[in-house]
Amino acid sequence: MSVVALVPFSGCDRVPPRPAIGADAKGEIRQFEEAGQASTPVVAAPAVAEGDDEPSDLKVEPPAKIVDRDLERWDAYLVGREQVGFSVTKVEPVGGGDAYVRYSMEEQLKIRRGKQVVQQWLKQTSLESVSGVFQEFESELSRGGEIVISRGAVGYNQMNVTVRRGEQKETHAIPWDAKYRGPFATQQSLRANPMKSGEERLLQSLLPVQNVVGTIRLKATDVINVAMLTGDSQKLLEIESTVKVDDRIVLTQLLWANDQGEVLKTYTPALDFATYRTDRDTATKVGTPKNDLLSATAIRVQSDADWASIGERSPITYRIKHRTQDPAALFESSPSQTITSVDDRSLLAVCDPFGAESSDSEPVGEADEIANSLIQSDHPTIRQMVKSLLVSEDASLDQKAETLRLGVHRHVRKKNFSRGFLSAAQVATEAEGDCTEHAILLAALCRAAGIPSRVAAGLLMLPPGEGQSQPLMAYHMWTLIWTGDRWAALDATLAEQPKFADRIMLVSSDLASGNEYRSLLPVLQVMGQVDVAIED
Repeated sequence: MSVVALVPFSGCDRVPPRPAIGADAKGEIRQFEEAGQASTPVVAAPAVAEGDDEPSDLKVEPPAKIVDRDLERWDAYLVGREQVGFSVTKVEPVGGGDAYVRYSMEEQLKIRRGKQVVQQWLKQTSLESVSGVFQEFESELSRGGEIVISRGAVGYNQMNVTVRRGEQKETHAIPWDAKYRGPFATQQSLRANPMKSGEERLLQSLLPVQNVVGTIRLKATDVINVAMLTGDSQKLLEIESTVKVDDRIVLTQLLWANDQGEVLKTYTPALDFATYRTDRDTATKVGTPKNDLLSATAIRVQSDADWASIGERSPITYRIKHRTQDPAALFESSPSQTITSVDDRSLLAVCDPFGAESSDSEPVGEADEIANSLIQSDHPTIRQMVKSLLVSEDASLDQKAETLRLGVHRHVRKKNFSRGFLSAAQVATEAEGDCTEHAILLAALCRAAGIPSRVAAGLLMLPPGEGQSQPLMAYHMWTLIWTGDRWAALDATLAEQPKFADRIMLVSSDLASGNEYRSLLPVLQVMGQVDVAIED
């Protein structure tokens, strides 16, 4: 699940040129456009639609007897053709007996963002009975020096989860059913009962990093010749994997498994991310990455207009085409954008930052006004910052919001891509970060000043790069404030507020869960999977 934890690192700055590369491993050719444009793998992602229902006779598979009792497996991680990390998975008996086993996975990644190389480390463990009943888990995520530790144990009809982020601690309970599995559910199911062509199955399991229960749908298609990391190929069963949370698709993958149910390769369209089973020496040969992560996620916008004329437009109508599913459920309607379906793969997004109130706009809620573990509007540092910025008590809401926006823009002096997702108090203290840090600090200042706020994530239009004629869109985060009758966008990464419709919102969140990855999951369904054009 490292691909989930990579989302905050995937924006937002000028997109560097993508280096020209050629053929991939033998048997699997990737097509590449001219230098500076994103690549499109020939390998197709699972073709799914938001409205697809599981077959009525398909039941959730209950936990099964654990097959593996003592093993160690290594996988290499690649973005495009560049190796960026590895993982080692172990299964070990607990206590020397036959009652329990412990699954563990350690993942390490190196990602380039601009001139910085971001290192991320994730370790997760799961205690299971040999009959397959999940007992407890622990995960530890380290990114840029910050560590987030999650622990959970199954009790009576619920799992109690504790999340520690620095000095912050949050606890919550997840309703739990006997048919739910732990974070290694897919691996356990396939090893206990390898799938056959045409077979489908449903699993319900705890999703690591997000700490929520998701539904995994596995659909085996056919045995095909699959290119491996070494350049040779193997005949493996192709399995389409679709993960849903609250009936919303959050992740699609392709898995390739052998006759014993071991997954030897995976491909995730988001970030052009692949894993390959290999040996320890090969997996751990990770050098300093050369390719910027942003180049793997940027979208070249098709338009006949030049950048100067686009920058004067408002509203702008974007035509968005998804390669595998209906995108309508992936984008939110709001006062500043109207979403209209064209067909089961396309939509029109009419974006206008000065638009009238939308009937689809989500109203302000209590969670938009109070502090939480990420938006710490009650922290002394945040309150002092508001006091120093808002010296006039007679200022209007718009004036207060703009003063706070400019205050954040000046305060976050150092661009730092390595931190991933800091809390507001950390940003206020350290004065560094990326778009996520700007958005969270501004949201906290607004709440402390009595202005309800949220964060929004989506696609931001950037000017064409050197030698290019078409603009780009990249992942970005900004702040929303409640003006009394509508939500309005504020962007503290900019010296001036944009005067045109330069962004398409995917999702907004009050971040009350304290889990930023859960809030950003919809972004994964867009990265590397949509084409965008500006309608004349």
